[in-house]
Amino acid sequence: MKVYPFTIPKQPNDNIVVQVDKGQRFYNRLHQHNEIQLSYILSGSGRLILGNHVSTYSPNDLIGIGAGLPHIFQSEASEEKSEMISIFFLKDCFGPGFFSLKEMAVLQSCFEELTQGIKLTSDPHTRQLFQSISSLSKFDTFLSLLEILRRFTSRERIVFNKRGVIPKLSPNQGERLQEVMDFTLTNFDQPITLQQAAEKVHMGRNSFCRFFKQRTNKTYFQFLSEVRIQHASRLLVEEHDMSISEIALQAGYQSISNFNRQFREIHKLSPKAYRIATLTKF
Repeated sequence: MKVYPFTIPKQPNDNIVVQVDKGQRFYNRLHQHNEIQLSYILSGSGRLILGNHVSTYSPNDLIGIGAGLPHIFQSEASEEKSEMISIFFLKDCFGPGFFSLKEMAVLQSCFEELTQGIKLTSDPHTRQLFQSISSLSKFDTFLSLLEILRRFTSRERIVFNKRGVIPKLSPNQGERLQEVMDFTLTNFDQPITLQQAAEKVHMGRNSFCRFFKQRTNKTYFQFLSEVRIQHASRLLVEEHDMSISEIALQAGYQSISNFNRQFREIHKLSPKAYRIATLTKF
């Protein structure tokens, strides 16, 4: 399977595909597909990249990914097994006007948000819908999909990619962006220069800057900062014995003042305040 745009395998006349991914880690290459994807995380955690947004996923998360939106599920190194149930479908698979019917008006906001990527926490009923859908008849699978979409619409959720529409990637663009993201996700805890990133895709610095900005709607260093701050955020919550300066170093920051400034830019809180607020919440 290519790491670039690919088609979800399905049988003739199948409008809805249900896929269960189970193993040590999920498929963690940058990819995109024409189908809308609705996923429920049963187990496993890690870093989630949807379009230009860096986030995380964990058990009981629901993830919605619009058609053509590049994404990566990068599993954390762990002995814990990862398991995810996903539903794939084309928006026009039931006819070009089906989801434009007045009866479907309640779902329109969901389809608009799916183009940007959404995440929400599941509830018991939605979990049951996902866990039973693979054993249903085609008609009941169709009804379950509509109910899942309704629940995606009605529950509180996070919408990503507020910087604008993420362009669909050609195979060559996907290959280049994958190389850069692989390099970044592997080496973010070390000093990284723009020249190093550009050399990974055999481009000059100026050409690379234009390439990355045009395809993610953000600069390379904005992306790198979000990867580092996401990693630091997890350590602040999970590693109570680590000091903030130790966490900054593990996230790739040589300067604690630079770390504090970039952390505040993303979370609107200092690292100390974020740790206290998160611990208080849980």
